[in-house]
Amino acid sequence: MESQSDLLEAVRARIRAQLEDAQAKATALAGEDLPDRGIGESDDGIVQTTVDRQGLLVDAQFGPQIVDLTPEELRENMLSALAAARRDLTGGVTPRRPDPSMLADTSTIDALDDIINGRL
Repeated sequence: MESQSDLLEAVRARIRAQLEDAQAKATALAGEDLPDRGIGESDDGIVQTTVDRQGLLVDAQFGPQIVDLTPEELRENMLSALAAARRDLTGGVTPRRPDPSMLADTSTIDALDDIINGRL
């Protein structure tokens, strides 16, 4: 019978392999030729945003005029700046979206369940 530390190491190795595979798939979907960051600004220049390679917000800067905005205006400025940053990231091209079926991958939780229930 394997010790708990051996089982834990097996789980770590399996999770590590799955994470590396997921990262490779994400890189392929995002397009390897994309820059690391995209920078955008709202139409009136009040909000500036930076997005990462996946188009996710990593930084936002706000001008002093932000105090005069309503919540709806702030939302519109933020969305406008995000869209501009994503266009900057992709050069105006819409990136290919991942297949939604990839979101249903349960292999990691299945492996943990196998270990917990002694099937591994």
